Amino acid sequence: IRNFSRAARRRIDFEVGVDYAADVDAAIRTIFEMLGEDERVLGDPEPLINVVSLGDSSVNLLVRYWLPPAGWNPVRPETGR
Repeated sequence: IRNFSRAARRRIDFEVGVDYAADVDAAIRTIFEMLGEDERVLGDPEPLINVVSLGDSSVNLLVRYWLPPAGWNPVRPETGR
């Protein structure tokens, strides 16, 4: 058992599927912009967005960002996890 409640930051990971016909670079820029506008998201370390797989109907992106411990609980439901 590992207790992360005293950690200085908490990490959120989730995947987003982008249609093959869509502009993946534009989707990545949009996600970065959204994360940058959310005051709860820490700038250090910077958010990370990478292609993790090519699905049957989408390019799947891993979105990873960090929050202070106090901001983690309200954000978690917003990511759908």
